[in-house]
Amino acid sequence: MKRYLSIDVLRAVAILLMIQVHFAQNLSSETKSWPTLYAVSTFLGLWPAPLFTLLSGLSLSLWLRKQRELGRSEEQTTKYLVRRGLFLFGVGLAFACLVWLPDQTFNWDILPLLGVSTLILAATRRVPPLVLVGVCLLALLASPSLRVLSDYKSYWDGVEFDYDFTLRDVVLGFFLNGYFPLLPWILFPVAGYALGETLSDERRQAAWLRWRLPSLGIGLLAIAGLGFVVQSRPSGWLANFHATEFSFYPASTMYILAVLGITLLSWWILYLGLDRNQRISGNGPVLMFFRRYGGFALTAYVVHHVVHLWPLWLYAMWMGKRKLRFYECKAMDTLTSLMLAAAFIAVFYLLLIFLDRRKKYSLESWMRWICE
Repeated sequence: MKRYLSIDVLRAVAILLMIQVHFAQNLSSETKSWPTLYAVSTFLGLWPAPLFTLLSGLSLSLWLRKQRELGRSEEQTTKYLVRRGLFLFGVGLAFACLVWLPDQTFNWDILPLLGVSTLILAATRRVPPLVLVGVCLLALLASPSLRVLSDYKSYWDGVEFDYDFTLRDVVLGFFLNGYFPLLPWILFPVAGYALGETLSDERRQAAWLRWRLPSLGIGLLAIAGLGFVVQSRPSGWLANFHATEFSFYPASTMYILAVLGITLLSWWILYLGLDRNQRISGNGPVLMFFRRYGGFALTAYVVHHVVHLWPLWLYAMWMGKRKLRFYECKAMDTLTSLMLAAAFIAVFYLLLIFLDRRKKYSLESWMRWICE
């Protein structure tokens, strides 16, 4: 399958921004030192998850197009997608149990979301893009009201998602209250898939790449900006449910519209600048760095959590505590935590060179071996 430099670069940007914000937020505190640096790191950390999930849907669309060109049967394609979705879902639960510890097994991190979205897109891959856009709108509009009905705020202690091992809490966490619940986060992979399917039509591709896609991105940003204006006016249904503060937990409507607009514009710019540019081969040192991080983003996601979270759990055991929540151990300043993040990125890249040459020992290679 042809590698799209734009997707690899943006996927690398997503994982690199995730690494820096996780090191900063989990190891340092805004109040101890470098508050501006902490704020910048946190702000940059608002983009990776939407970017990563949208690219998963876009990549899936491109992969399916290639399977059709190769003549793979629908049954073979469905089996692969089901296995891939279950693999990501299973890895996500194991990751939460082993890295975030067993009492957070059902915190519903981003990996189960990617697994479930793969299964959903496998079942709806023949649905027209316009219908998928309708699904995105429905997820966007319904989520705030449903969060009120599920009493979303009662599941958050101000810092992290807190739930009981009951069927009700687990199900509500999966659909609405967890870190990355199905609603509204399913919007991003579905939007990415719809984008890929729209651009697969050669009759519409030129118009979308010339003006429709950038216009859509700018329009989403404009609507998000309008929401901030509405927010300052007397309360009402729109202000109370959609024109709320720019928040990640929960993913507010204004936040979703803004990051979706930025993501679409970013991919459009890189697609025209990298994928449509015949003079760029992608073999230079800078692009190889992004290609490797983009190609092994799943492995990097899991490993960087292990590297910076397991020492906290070991410290908790040493201190004789049954459980030490990560925010109780923010002992270092933000600059030090970001320097550790940079050190991890540099050292782990050496490992990625090895993984890239051997084509095994990574989560990506295991997923291909199991699913294909």
